Amino acid sequence: MKKILGPFILLIMALSLSANALALMPGPPPPPPPPPPNPLCPVSEPIPVSTCGTIIDKPGYYVLQNDICLPAPGPVLQCLPPTDFGVIIKSDCVTLDLNGHTIGSPVKNLGSGVAVIGGKYVEVKNGVVKDYEIGIHLIPDESQGEPKHPEGIVVAKVRVENADKGIYGNWYGPLKDFTFEGNAFVNNILAALFLFNATNGVIRDNDFDRNEDNQIYLSNSSGIQIEGNRFTAALDRGIFLKNSTDIQVLENAFCGNRLGMVVQGTTKLRVTGNNFYKGENAQARDNTDGNVWDGNFWSDHRRCPNPYRPERIGYVRDTAPLCTPTPAAPACN
Repeated sequence: MKKILGPFILLIMALSLSANALALMPGPPPPPPPPPPNPLCPVSEPIPVSTCGTIIDKPGYYVLQNDICLPAPGPVLQCLPPTDFGVIIKSDCVTLDLNGHTIGSPVKNLGSGVAVIGGKYVEVKNGVVKDYEIGIHLIPDESQGEPKHPEGIVVAKVRVENADKGIYGNWYGPLKDFTFEGNAFVNNILAALFLFNATNGVIRDNDFDRNEDNQIYLSNSSGIQIEGNRFTAALDRGIFLKNSTDIQVLENAFCGNRLGMVVQGTTKLRVTGNNFYKGENAQARDNTDGNVWDGNFWSDHRRCPNPYRPERIGYVRDTAPLCTPTPAAPACN
């Protein structure tokens, strides 16, 4: 019996020693801190945010821990006026990661979900902002006399819904070096994107769905690329460009908006590689001569490949229209 048990005892002792040795070995290193919104910004460990009305006044990577500012059950609200902001950002070099959570107004169409006051290199991403007057508000900081305007703003993978204005830059601007990418704008009333004096920006791969007035409104702006977006069922205009210059509209899908694009007083405009599916009225209107409309698909064009004019008035004339929709643009749902 001893001869039989001996090897088993030695095996158990060896396994025990191996387990102890493994327990003493160091574990894998922790993941590195998330990258800052700009290489000039300091790297930060995640900083939790969990309450409505949070003011962020220092650089860092802030992570929402739970839904905030939603109406509580019964007559008590989690967040009451005058705390009508979800989160206020008053610093440069801030990332606000919504972490899949929602910032929602306790009183519909009041205040702002996220207010960026004069911030430079600010990123908001990964969640939902809904039911505010303004979903994401980009505001100059005038506390030091000379206004400091938001700059280098990134909004990515955010759903903004049921606001008066989805993302709003103050009417006197300016806003420069911005990127709005991979977002969804749904059921906003006046405009999903409402921008004035905006320069050097990219609006890419967003889904604009049933926003009532304008899906995108750009005024007095320049150097903007609008690419790969889907505009669906606007009660008025998919894109409205006013008194702007150097705008590129590339590979977008216009899906049954009342008006696809309306252009007023805008120069150096290029509209190429888009799919226009007719809604209630004209596919496009442009009152400025000299803009380029080329290589687009028009669902009501019956004489392709002949040049296309959606209306007898105005200056929209596609001299090389596509006879089938381009797969480079998003599909209409």
